[in-house]
Amino acid sequence: IKYYVNMSNNAGQQQPWFLGAPATKLLTFATVLSFVVIHAKNAHSLYSMDSNKILEGEWWRLIVGNVTFATTGELVMGTLVLAHFSRRFERELGSRKFCMWLIESYMLAIPLLWTIAATVLHSLNYSGPYPALGALLYLYYKYTPRLHPRFFGIFGFHVSEKVIPYVFAVQIVLYRGVHSVIPVACGVVGGWLSILYTMDVPDGVANFLAKCAQKVVEEPPPLLAPALAAARRQQVRQRAAVAPPVRAAPRPVEPSQANIDQLTAMGFDRDTVVRALQQSNNNVERALDRLLSG
Repeated sequence: IKYYVNMSNNAGQQQPWFLGAPATKLLTFATVLSFVVIHAKNAHSLYSMDSNKILEGEWWRLIVGNVTFATTGELVMGTLVLAHFSRRFERELGSRKFCMWLIESYMLAIPLLWTIAATVLHSLNYSGPYPALGALLYLYYKYTPRLHPRFFGIFGFHVSEKVIPYVFAVQIVLYRGVHSVIPVACGVVGGWLSILYTMDVPDGVANFLAKCAQKVVEEPPPLLAPALAAARRQQVRQRAAVAPPVRAAPRPVEPSQANIDQLTAMGFDRDTVVRALQQSNNNVERALDRLLSG
């Protein structure tokens, strides 16, 4: 009995930051751990995305050059930005769809990046998941609504709350000048194309990867659900003893035309948008979550 009571009390505690985003957790840890290992060996130049070295036959740099950053400043700022965007969209899309979209974005961005490096720049050298950052920035720009269009203003110019992540993202995008801007731009193109032509992984592969990832997924203890169910049954019995007067069901909130226009502009059906807004008490962000989750 004490165990059930303790579990019920712990149910209201703060959830782990990576809850619902195991791929983001793996990506973040891999980025940080690989940086520590490479930095300890002082071997960043051996694993960078160097177009000249690739022309000499070191094709593996196309993969390892996009794993981790080369400096501590890039690592701190880049990991914060990547983890923030990645966690958000993995929770909205689901881990399977998000992983396939991110892999496809890389597959489309790398050939474009290599073409530009070989024909236009003739020399490109960077290290870090900049294409992934560009793809995530595209999702944020395209599919994240502005909830507060006049969130901040200065000298008569007003910006929304979306400008805050952009400020952090711009710092990492411009960190290496053209050597970081080009990979991010290619990632934007890759993210856009992967949305238009989304591929999927076979169920057998997805089930195998899901089993491998179970060790990093935060799940509630198996007895948490029975404990909460018992607590809810007790609450029901207590409320039945003193039943409150029956109230008429509240009328659904009439969605504002501005919120309807904002969501329909993303390609959703008007009737579906109106229903989602009514169910979300005219909250655009919650309505968008309902629309994306189907």
